[in-house]
Amino acid sequence: ICTLAKSSVEALELVLDGGSYDLILCDASMPGMSGFELVEALQNLNMPKTAVLMMLTSCRLTSDSARCRTLGVEYFLTKPIHASELYNA
Repeated sequence: ICTLAKSSVEALELVLDGGSYDLILCDASMPGMSGFELVEALQNLNMPKTAVLMMLTSCRLTSDSARCRTLGVEYFLTKPIHASELYNA
C-alpha cells in the first residue's frame, strides 16, 4: 500500500497518527518544511526506526549528501530519476 502526502507537514501527521511505513521517500526541496526538516522531525519523535529513508533532490550538493548521512537517510538520489534507479535503491 502506498500513501501519498501532499506536503511534509501532512507526511509528519500521517506518522503521528500511527501510520507505519517501510519506506519514506521525500524531496529535499518542498514548500513549507523541506525533506531534511521532515526527516529531522521524524527523528525527534524518538520512535523505533522501521522505515527506510530516501531523499530526492534536483541539485546534488556535497553538503546535502553529508546532511543525509548525518540524518540516517539511506539513499540520496538526484532527479530526474528512472524507475529502475528507484527500484535498485
